[in-house]
Amino acid sequence: MSATPVAAVYSYQDENGFLLFQCVRYDPKSFSYRRPNPDFDDSKPAGPNNPEWVNNLEGIERVVYALPKIKELLALKPERWVFIVEGEKDADLLLKAGLAATTNPHGAGKWLERYNPVFAGCNVCIIPDEDPVDNRLGYSPGLQHAATVAKNLKGIAKSIRLIRLPGTKPKRDISDWWAEQKGTDQDRLKVLGELVKKSEQIWPEPTKPAEAPKAVEPPKEEKAPEPTADKAPPANQAAAPVAAPATAPTTAAPATAPSTVIDFGEIAKELKSMIDGMRQAGCKMTTVAEFIGAASVNHQTLLNCCSLTNGALHLDFAAVREHTLVHVSLLMMAMNDIPELLKAGKKTK
Repeated sequence: MSATPVAAVYSYQDENGFLLFQCVRYDPKSFSYRRPNPDFDDSKPAGPNNPEWVNNLEGIERVVYALPKIKELLALKPERWVFIVEGEKDADLLLKAGLAATTNPHGAGKWLERYNPVFAGCNVCIIPDEDPVDNRLGYSPGLQHAATVAKNLKGIAKSIRLIRLPGTKPKRDISDWWAEQKGTDQDRLKVLGELVKKSEQIWPEPTKPAEAPKAVEPPKEEKAPEPTADKAPPANQAAAPVAAPATAPTTAAPATAPSTVIDFGEIAKELKSMIDGMRQAGCKMTTVAEFIGAASVNHQTLLNCCSLTNGALHLDFAAVREHTLVHVSLLMMAMNDIPELLKAGKKTK
């Protein structure tokens, strides 16, 4: 490994700036992790008998990348967005542009609960790598990782958003998107800011604004029947008042919300378009469950409580009350996964 050219070294520090370990990136792309050798004698040359580094992380505390910088930026502006990306290179790109950005060591699928407290009360924006579906795993590692991070931070972060970068292709990341944008870094930051505003909110759970109560019209006054010609009252005598008919006391109807309809807009349209296209290609499907079910067994929670009608996703509110993250993130995963599964020759159920 030592003979392989080193492309970059990324240092992980605790919040006080103390070096804990490093990630070493090589060219061709590969990674290793090392920690400072506590027995290193800096008065002597480094070598096999006096190594400066130990190539393992035994007994070392794991932290997120650029932790001191994140703490510094949040102290200056607590409401700022903290971007969670996949990889130190991507985090460094956004940090250089003045944003608070981080990642976790060891890549996708390696998020640890111990990282969660760092983001308590923060506005978090997750930007996943646009990985293709891994045929062995049955899902996109990048999108699955983003869903895992969001699930961990739900109820801890103040808010969580997920950005799917437009125009990206499989195996692309924020660095690729950044390079594609024209103009200066300030122009790129402006576009990224607009993407954050338009991105899907995962936490707090989006709610529909309450409808204003309808005005209750006062009951219409009951009119006395018109006198008939043969029984007309004398001119000086008023018609006898007619009592209003007795009505049974009304009781408020019990409030029920067995289901709700969430309009995902362009997401729902694209989902419907995919289903129509697959049917035209000869795939026999009758329900959205058959469509999403081809993407991953992890979508089962979503399948149990949704249906697709005229391009709108119908959700059983009671069933998904505790799984809002599931029906948002997994629907996005399905949109990414299905085309790749078809390319790989897999068939829907």
